[in-house]
Amino acid sequence: MVTVSDVWRELPMDKQLVMRFWSVPPEEIPPGEQERTAWLYDWWARIDAWIEENRPVPRPLSTFALRGIPGQRARNQGR
Repeated sequence: MVTVSDVWRELPMDKQLVMRFWSVPPEEIPPGEQERTAWLYDWWARIDAWIEENRPVPRPLSTFALRGIPGQRARNQGR
C-alpha cells in the first residue's frame, strides 16, 4: 500500500476505525540527542496509553461471524 487510495481500498468496512493525530510544533522538540530521545519515548508512552484506552471491546465470535452477511442470521436461526 502506497497511496491513501490503496489504504482506503483495503479498509475493513465492517469495522469502526478510531484515530487520533498529534502535531507538535518544531520549537517544542528538544534540540539535544538525549533530550530528544527522552521526549520521543514520552510521546510513545502517551500514544501507547491512548491506544489502550481506545482498544475495541472484543465481541463473541458467533456475533462477528453472522454480522454483515445478508440473510445469514435468518438461515442460522432455523438450525
